[in-house]
Amino acid sequence: MDVRRLTHNDSAVLKDIWLRALADTPTAFGAHYADEVAKPDSYWQELAQQVAGATDQMVLVASIESHVCGLIHALIDPQQRDVVQLGAMWIDPAVRRQGIARELVDMVTAWAQHEHIHRLALWVTEGNLAAIQTYERLGFQDTGQRAAFPTNPMLAMRQMTRACMQNLKRGKWKQW
Repeated sequence: MDVRRLTHNDSAVLKDIWLRALADTPTAFGAHYADEVAKPDSYWQELAQQVAGATDQMVLVASIESHVCGLIHALIDPQQRDVVQLGAMWIDPAVRRQGIARELVDMVTAWAQHEHIHRLALWVTEGNLAAIQTYERLGFQDTGQRAAFPTNPMLAMRQMTRACMQNLKRGKWKQW
């Protein structure tokens, strides 16, 4: 497995994995497949350049034998600069339960530690038990906070957080 940071030239990679994620789990993300698939290539090019050039966020992609199969977005919270917000985590169903989610979260954790940030936070759709259980296995705990899902107010989200643990393997974070 290879995990790397999204680059300026990865617009096609970003579009492909994001559309696969939305098609697989439409209630997990704050976007609709039909809206996203209609966006022009220029949108994806600008988005890849914006994220790749940012110092306060990153997108990581995981690949197995050059097949991109995992995604995570991490953003230093502008209101709470000591928290990294995780979002858009998705693992291709064909390769779930192989440690990809752990590897992605570990890389974000190492980046957060490098940036002197001590907490990770995320929002997950209530009822998405597989995702909730994955996050619990990764050390996240329910904060008790709930919010309406942005694109469907009939759905609720729960917030989960965890400390940026210090017991990561040495060398996990690498400058990209």
